[in-house]
Amino acid sequence: MQTHSRNLLALCNRVTTAMAWLSGLLFLIMALYMTADVTSRSLGGPFTGVADTFAAFTLALGGTWALARALSDGSHVRIDLFLPLYSTRIKGYLYTWSMLMAALFGAVLAWQAWVLVDKSAARDALVPQSLVDVPLAIPQAFAAVGYSMFTLQAVVMTLVAVTLLFTDHGDLIEDLERHEAGPQI
Repeated sequence: MQTHSRNLLALCNRVTTAMAWLSGLLFLIMALYMTADVTSRSLGGPFTGVADTFAAFTLALGGTWALARALSDGSHVRIDLFLPLYSTRIKGYLYTWSMLMAALFGAVLAWQAWVLVDKSAARDALVPQSLVDVPLAIPQAFAAVGYSMFTLQAVVMTLVAVTLLFTDHGDLIEDLERHEAGPQI
Protein backbone atom coordinates (compact mmCIF):
# COMPACT_ATOMS: atom_id res chain seq x y z
CA MET A 1 0.00 0.00 0.00
CA GLN A 2 2.82 2.40 0.81
CA THR A 3 4.39 2.03 -2.63
CA HIS A 4 1.05 2.45 -4.36
CA SER A 5 0.18 5.58 -2.43
CA ARG A 6 3.64 7.04 -3.10
CA ASN A 7 3.30 6.29 -6.81
CA LEU A 8 -0.17 7.82 -6.90
CA LEU A 9 1.12 10.93 -5.15
CA ALA A 10 4.03 11.17 -7.60
CA LEU A 11 1.63 10.87 -10.55
CA CYS A 12 -0.67 13.56 -9.12
CA ASN A 13 2.32 15.80 -8.52
CA ARG A 14 3.47 15.40 -12.13
CA VAL A 15 0.01 16.18 -13.48
CA THR A 16 -0.48 19.19 -11.21
CA THR A 17 2.99 20.49 -12.05
CA ALA A 18 2.12 20.36 -15.75
CA MET A 19 -1.18 22.13 -15.05
CA ALA A 20 0.59 24.84 -13.04
CA TRP A 21 3.19 25.38 -15.76
CA LEU A 22 0.44 25.59 -18.37
CA SER A 23 -1.49 28.15 -16.36
CA GLY A 24 1.67 30.22 -15.82
CA LEU A 25 2.50 30.02 -19.52
CA LEU A 26 -1.03 31.14 -20.39
CA PHE A 27 -0.66 34.18 -18.13
CA LEU A 28 2.61 35.06 -19.87
CA ILE A 29 1.07 34.63 -23.34
CA MET A 30 -1.96 36.65 -22.27
CA ALA A 31 0.28 39.48 -21.00
CA LEU A 32 2.17 39.59 -24.30
CA TYR A 33 -1.06 39.44 -26.30
CA MET A 34 -2.71 42.20 -24.26
CA THR A 35 0.39 44.38 -24.59
CA ALA A 36 0.43 43.96 -28.36
CA ASP A 37 -3.32 44.51 -28.66
CA VAL A 38 -3.36 47.66 -26.51
CA THR A 39 -0.25 49.06 -28.18
CA SER A 40 -1.69 48.49 -31.64
CA ARG A 41 -4.98 50.10 -30.63
CA SER A 42 -3.30 53.15 -29.08
CA LEU A 43 -1.18 53.69 -32.22
CA GLY A 44 -4.27 53.60 -34.42
CA GLY A 45 -3.62 50.13 -35.75
CA PRO A 46 -5.87 47.10 -35.74
CA PHE A 47 -6.99 45.35 -32.58
CA THR A 48 -8.83 42.11 -32.05
CA GLY A 49 -11.59 43.22 -29.70
CA VAL A 50 -11.62 39.86 -27.95
CA ALA A 51 -8.81 40.51 -25.47
CA ASP A 52 -11.26 40.66 -22.56
CA THR A 53 -12.75 37.30 -23.50
CA PHE A 54 -9.36 35.66 -23.73
CA ALA A 55 -8.32 37.25 -20.44
CA ALA A 56 -11.44 35.82 -18.77
CA PHE A 57 -10.62 32.35 -20.11
CA THR A 58 -7.04 32.65 -18.91
CA LEU A 59 -8.17 33.73 -15.44
CA ALA A 60 -10.67 30.87 -15.24
CA LEU A 61 -8.05 28.32 -16.19
CA GLY A 62 -4.95 29.84 -14.61
CA GLY A 63 -6.65 30.80 -11.39
CA THR A 64 -7.76 27.26 -10.64
CA TRP A 65 -5.29 24.95 -12.36
CA ALA A 66 -2.39 25.89 -10.09
CA LEU A 67 -4.33 25.32 -6.84
CA ALA A 68 -3.47 21.62 -6.62
CA ARG A 69 0.23 22.26 -7.12
CA ALA A 70 0.20 24.96 -4.46
CA LEU A 71 -1.37 22.44 -2.08
CA SER A 72 1.30 19.83 -2.72
CA ASP A 73 4.11 22.41 -2.47
CA GLY A 74 2.89 23.68 0.86
CA SER A 75 2.27 27.12 -0.66
CA HIS A 76 -1.19 27.37 0.85
CA VAL A 77 -1.89 29.53 3.87
CA ARG A 78 -1.35 27.68 7.11
CA ILE A 79 -1.18 29.12 10.58
CA ASP A 80 1.71 27.49 12.41
CA LEU A 81 1.51 29.40 15.65
CA PHE A 82 1.22 26.37 17.95
CA LEU A 83 2.45 23.68 15.54
CA PRO A 84 6.09 23.73 16.75
CA LEU A 85 4.87 22.97 20.28
CA TYR A 86 3.23 19.67 19.30
CA SER A 87 4.79 16.27 18.98
CA THR A 88 5.42 14.77 15.55
CA ARG A 89 2.48 12.40 15.99
CA ILE A 90 0.05 15.23 16.80
CA LYS A 91 1.41 17.20 13.84
CA GLY A 92 0.68 14.16 11.69
CA TYR A 93 -2.92 14.03 12.85
CA LEU A 94 -3.36 17.77 12.31
CA TYR A 95 -1.83 17.55 8.84
CA THR A 96 -4.13 14.65 7.95
CA TRP A 97 -7.14 16.57 9.26
CA SER A 98 -6.18 19.66 7.25
CA MET A 99 -5.82 17.61 4.05
CA LEU A 100 -9.18 15.96 4.69
CA MET A 101 -10.81 19.37 5.15
CA ALA A 102 -9.11 20.64 1.97
CA ALA A 103 -10.49 17.60 0.13
CA LEU A 104 -14.01 18.26 1.41
CA PHE A 105 -13.81 21.94 0.54
CA GLY A 106 -12.44 21.12 -2.91
CA ALA A 107 -15.18 18.55 -3.45
CA VAL A 108 -17.86 21.16 -2.75
CA LEU A 109 -16.17 23.64 -5.11
CA ALA A 110 -15.76 21.03 -7.85
CA TRP A 111 -19.31 19.75 -7.48
CA GLN A 112 -20.81 23.23 -7.66
CA ALA A 113 -18.56 24.18 -10.58
CA TRP A 114 -19.71 21.13 -12.57
CA VAL A 115 -23.35 21.93 -11.70
CA LEU A 116 -22.77 25.42 -13.08
CA VAL A 117 -21.21 24.01 -16.26
CA ASP A 118 -24.20 21.73 -16.72
CA LYS A 119 -26.71 24.55 -16.23
CA SER A 120 -24.86 26.87 -18.61
CA ALA A 121 -24.65 24.14 -21.25
CA ALA A 122 -28.36 23.32 -20.87
CA ARG A 123 -29.30 26.97 -21.38
CA ASP A 124 -26.83 27.45 -24.25
CA ALA A 125 -25.50 30.44 -22.34
CA LEU A 126 -22.85 32.54 -24.04
CA VAL A 127 -19.94 34.48 -22.55
CA PRO A 128 -21.38 37.94 -21.80
CA GLN A 129 -20.05 41.09 -23.47
CA SER A 130 -18.01 39.12 -26.01
CA LEU A 131 -17.66 39.91 -29.69
CA VAL A 132 -17.38 36.19 -30.34
CA ASP A 133 -20.18 33.80 -29.42
CA VAL A 134 -18.49 31.37 -27.05
CA PRO A 135 -20.44 28.99 -24.81
CA LEU A 136 -20.12 30.05 -21.18
CA ALA A 137 -19.71 26.40 -20.21
CA ILE A 138 -16.18 26.36 -21.71
CA PRO A 139 -14.44 28.72 -19.24
CA GLN A 140 -16.57 27.28 -16.45
CA ALA A 141 -15.39 23.79 -17.38
CA PHE A 142 -11.76 24.99 -17.22
CA ALA A 143 -12.36 26.17 -13.66
CA ALA A 144 -14.23 22.95 -12.78
CA VAL A 145 -11.29 20.85 -13.98
CA GLY A 146 -8.97 22.91 -11.77
CA TYR A 147 -11.20 22.44 -8.72
CA SER A 148 -11.53 18.72 -9.47
CA MET A 149 -7.76 18.29 -9.65
CA PHE A 150 -7.37 20.23 -6.39
CA THR A 151 -9.83 17.80 -4.80
CA LEU A 152 -8.01 14.76 -6.20
CA GLN A 153 -4.65 16.07 -4.98
CA ALA A 154 -6.07 16.66 -1.48
CA VAL A 155 -7.65 13.19 -1.39
CA VAL A 156 -4.39 11.53 -2.44
CA MET A 157 -2.41 13.53 0.10
CA THR A 158 -4.94 12.54 2.78
CA LEU A 159 -4.63 8.86 1.85
CA VAL A 160 -0.84 9.02 1.94
CA ALA A 161 -0.94 10.80 5.31
CA VAL A 162 -3.30 8.19 6.76
CA THR A 163 -1.07 5.42 5.40
CA LEU A 164 1.97 7.01 7.03
CA LEU A 165 0.16 7.58 10.32
CA PHE A 166 -0.90 3.97 10.66
CA THR A 167 2.38 2.41 9.56
CA ASP A 168 4.54 4.14 12.19
CA HIS A 169 5.96 6.55 9.64
CA GLY A 170 4.07 9.55 10.97
CA ASP A 171 7.28 11.54 11.23
CA LEU A 172 7.44 11.59 7.41
CA ILE A 173 4.10 13.38 7.01
CA GLU A 174 5.76 16.80 7.12
CA ASP A 175 7.77 15.75 4.06
CA LEU A 176 4.64 15.25 1.94
CA GLU A 177 4.64 18.90 0.92
CA ARG A 178 8.33 19.06 0.21
CA HIS A 179 9.18 16.20 -2.16
CA GLU A 180 8.12 15.46 -5.71
CA ALA A 181 7.42 11.77 -5.12
CA GLY A 182 6.43 12.01 -1.49
CA PRO A 183 8.38 10.69 1.47
CA GLN A 184 10.66 7.72 1.01
CA ILE A 185 9.49 4.83 3.18
